[in-house]
Amino acid sequence: MAQDSRNIENQERGGNAASSNHVPAAGVLRIDTTRIRQQQSEEPVIASPNGESGGAQAGPGGGAGGFSQSPGLLPQDSLSLMQLKRLVGEGGRVVQPEYAFEYTPSDSLANELSEWFSYSTADLSLLIGGAKQTFESTYTKLSLAPHQSVPPQGRLSRWITSKDVKRRRYIARCVDLLDQADQEERVKGLEGLSFIAQGVYGELHDQHDQMIWIKRNNKLLRKVGVAEGVFGCLRKSLGREWEFVQKTAAASNGLVNGYDPDELLNQKAWNRRELKQAMTVLYFLIEVTRMVSDEETDSKNIGLDEELESFRDEIAQLPGEGGLLGFLIKNIARVRWEDNVDIALTHILILTWKATLLLFGSPQKHLPKVKQFARLAEGLSPEVDKTQITANPLDYYLFRQDLIAKYPAYNPPMTLFAFDTNSYLPSLAGHESSSRPGGNTDVLLGGKGGGENLASILEKAVHIATPAPSPPPSPIGIGKGQKKQNYQTNQSFPFMYPPADDEGGNKLWEDDGGGVPKSIKEAGELFSQRTRISLAMRQLWREREAFEKYGRGWQVEEPRERKWTWEEEDRIPRWEEKRLAMVEEVYQVALPQLQSLVIVLFKMMLQSITALPAAPPPAPPPPQNTFADEDGKDSSGSKQVIVDPVTGDVDFAPSLSLRNSWNIFGKRRNGGENNGSSLGAISEDTPDPIEWEKQREKERAEREAAEKKQWEELDTTRLREIASKAVTAFFLVLLKWFRVSHVLKFEYLTQLLWDSNYIPLVLKLLNQQDIVASLTAKTDRPERAYFRICNLHSLSPQPLASSSTESSSPDEACPPPIPFARPNQQHPQPTSSPPPPPSDPLPEVITEFSWRNFFTSINIMRILQKVVKGKSHRNLALVQFRSSVILRKPLKCPQKELRLYTLKVFKGQVPYCGRKWRQGNMRVITSIYLHCRPELRDDWLAGGDVDADVEEAGPQEEALRALTLFYNVSWFPKSMGADLGLLEEERDFFRRELVRMQEGEEAEEVLGEREWVGEVGWS
Repeated sequence: MAQDSRNIENQERGGNAASSNHVPAAGVLRIDTTRIRQQQSEEPVIASPNGESGGAQAGPGGGAGGFSQSPGLLPQDSLSLMQLKRLVGEGGRVVQPEYAFEYTPSDSLANELSEWFSYSTADLSLLIGGAKQTFESTYTKLSLAPHQSVPPQGRLSRWITSKDVKRRRYIARCVDLLDQADQEERVKGLEGLSFIAQGVYGELHDQHDQMIWIKRNNKLLRKVGVAEGVFGCLRKSLGREWEFVQKTAAASNGLVNGYDPDELLNQKAWNRRELKQAMTVLYFLIEVTRMVSDEETDSKNIGLDEELESFRDEIAQLPGEGGLLGFLIKNIARVRWEDNVDIALTHILILTWKATLLLFGSPQKHLPKVKQFARLAEGLSPEVDKTQITANPLDYYLFRQDLIAKYPAYNPPMTLFAFDTNSYLPSLAGHESSSRPGGNTDVLLGGKGGGENLASILEKAVHIATPAPSPPPSPIGIGKGQKKQNYQTNQSFPFMYPPADDEGGNKLWEDDGGGVPKSIKEAGELFSQRTRISLAMRQLWREREAFEKYGRGWQVEEPRERKWTWEEEDRIPRWEEKRLAMVEEVYQVALPQLQSLVIVLFKMMLQSITALPAAPPPAPPPPQNTFADEDGKDSSGSKQVIVDPVTGDVDFAPSLSLRNSWNIFGKRRNGGENNGSSLGAISEDTPDPIEWEKQREKERAEREAAEKKQWEELDTTRLREIASKAVTAFFLVLLKWFRVSHVLKFEYLTQLLWDSNYIPLVLKLLNQQDIVASLTAKTDRPERAYFRICNLHSLSPQPLASSSTESSSPDEACPPPIPFARPNQQHPQPTSSPPPPPSDPLPEVITEFSWRNFFTSINIMRILQKVVKGKSHRNLALVQFRSSVILRKPLKCPQKELRLYTLKVFKGQVPYCGRKWRQGNMRVITSIYLHCRPELRDDWLAGGDVDADVEEAGPQEEALRALTLFYNVSWFPKSMGADLGLLEEERDFFRRELVRMQEGEEAEEVLGEREWVGEVGWS
């Protein structure tokens, strides 16, 4: 480029010597904009690589390479600025369409209910077919009036035609069966309730009617009050499952005598039936109640839905420590210590997630309201305006100290916290790194001290620079050549401007801040006005004060106990206070099991990672027509395959065509060769009926085995996706609600996620899968969907509509005839104008995607961002893992939430990446500026003293963990397993020291009085 610029300059001067041998490089486009006005009316000409321009030869006095040097004309290889703008504008910019995915806390009600059921024929037969048979056999008898003992003969009662009194009577009697000692009676009652909760599909016609009755029946079940009885069955059956695990382990070790495997299998089958039906009833009750309330309640009436609040209180008050949610968390955590556990853990996990959403509230609707209430309770504003660029008090404190250091005559507004009186702040030498988003802005512990540099800056034995350059030093010696030195103002020293004088000649030090630029004063006022206190910082500040008082022996009272406001005021609690109290109770119950819970759930995610398919999910078998006439033929006259998805019975009625067993390539359909014979060599003799029947049975068995294997693989992949979805959603809900309750609850859970290798787990997951392919792969199949199976047991079963490209008839498997001409071929006709270019516009949004996989991927990135946000130590670990290469994969998927949280994770790593990385990732940096909300002191890209930040990262992490431990032990000593006697001894130590100090002071006073009296008497 330098050579080209010199050549162009020589051409303008008319010098041919320097540029006579220069040939412009191929593909290089040079733009000259110095004489645009002279060339506006002429079209530019781009020179060819060989130096020619449109065939014109270089004139006399022309430049090298054939450039014309006519006076008043531009070189022929240049473009005007207007031409360049027009070319760029006409070129257009292809914008990749985004996915039409809208993030919500959960999917639609129909999809969430469908995910509760697997594709296994045994489970479908148990939960759907078995519930229907039990209801039909018991409804007429159990719904009789008290004065009737025998139902009328030949008359069966139906649910949809009965009155509410009769329905309530049946539900109440099913609940009474749940208290029976006989397990078969309990199962009978649970299956009757399960069929009602699923919408009595056996008496309906389509899915729309079933959804209406699902909502209506679950409302009736809530009014009757079945939750406590069903929960009792759940506790008993799950307890027996752990007994079976222990018996199996003891029998395998030879510790049990008289062990009967058949009897144990029978007991396990009945117990598994009771467990699944109990969880199904609770799941439908919780999910339908929660989703219907979200649909019918607007934003102004959140928390005022009486039906939702009453059912939530009923679930929260179930017997046991922590109620339903505490019981489920304990059982999931117990899996960590048991081997070979054969329990439906996926169903337990999904039920735990839904119970959390019910008891805590929706993160999208209830959480903002509860956060506003918590901020008002702490004396803060209801919410922080996110439309303004704000800063936290620690950033303003560092900015204020920086201003005071440079302008001693300026007194900025005071900070919201008394940072100056403490020694836990990071040093001012690294304030730039500490004020970045990755510099532990919310962690107010650790560091080297905050005021040491300011206190001694004027007393240092160095020359304080002024705005004027300092005089050069004295020469060392004559005749010695010394290198010339540059003297510059040191920006770290204060500006010693003299203050201005008023009209009377008085110095303006404090009132007007004389000598301070107006922009500096405006910056201080703007920064102080935009400072906002977060709820987390207020909670953290209070715990830090208590921690320092305890460490110094100033706080020696008894362990702290939570006292709610409504208890002190003796009033009914608000719905926000109920939510916060429930979070507190669940945290206290789950605290001993929280680490085990994290490990078990991570194992479930790890199973989905280790079993990731190299290819997309297996395609299901071709859809089979489930209905046929008596001869096994459909309307086209071809034989069909009859399949019952519930029982798994298959009836293959093959066609009499030879193509059922032979094809034109001379191979059998089962993959065997035809002994080298061609189609023409087929014998026309009638085959042996016995051999023909054996061959048919063999092909049928092979087809059934292949079909069963495909369905098993598909169902396994689908269940892993559902489990990952529930795990990530459950963690995200806990993190959000823990942070609102108290920030140290949130910090403790993030520490457990970090210690359990959540970051390597996520990086491994993203590295082993193609993010775009996984987000578009669907494992749901309509022929095994829940509502499809319910339709098969309804009054109007409908056949599954098959696509035009798939058919169950083997006669339609032959290839189409070979065409001898192109289809729809038309001869071109001459036209006066050229045809328009083919246009295939890209769609505005992409609608073909997997909602479940999108939801899981976004949750994974949100949890990762919460774990590493504001933690230098963890962001440094991401840099060491070289996560930037892997995290670029989610950016390839155009979806706003996934892109936003991925960019937030990148933003925390940028300060610790080198200049070379920044140069190669400018697109990522630009995207961060475009999509991430900035802060007022947001210098994540400018860098700073990274070495000081790295040095303080470890102490900051240790200080945060110490404060978290102090919070857990002081508020929940029993859950933490703390020795109360040891804590009492520590408090006694401080009491003894205080007593000893008081006794010493009293002894000194008495001794002083005696000496004074002696001196007086002696005198």
